[in-house]
Amino acid sequence: MSDKIYAISAEEAREISSNARKAASEEQLHEIFKNIMAAAEEGLFIIFVHEDIFDENVTLLQELGYKITTLNTFNPDRPAYTIEWKEVQEG
Repeated sequence: MSDKIYAISAEEAREISSNARKAASEEQLHEIFKNIMAAAEEGLFIIFVHEDIFDENVTLLQELGYKITTLNTFNPDRPAYTIEWKEVQEG
């Protein structure tokens, strides 16, 4: 059995990490929009997300008009959020 070590440069490692993070972020966004669509089709205006949401996904959702609220779960290892899209009438 060979115990060869494969070395990669820091630049290569950064690229691999960046690509993995981008793929995970895109997959998360896909799942969130799939859940939003399912909830909307049921006449709901809110979904719950029981995992940490990537910062870039929070920003995009807010730019699209969604309200993101962090829930206090009493366990920092298990974040939870609501994503809402019901327009609130002011006045």
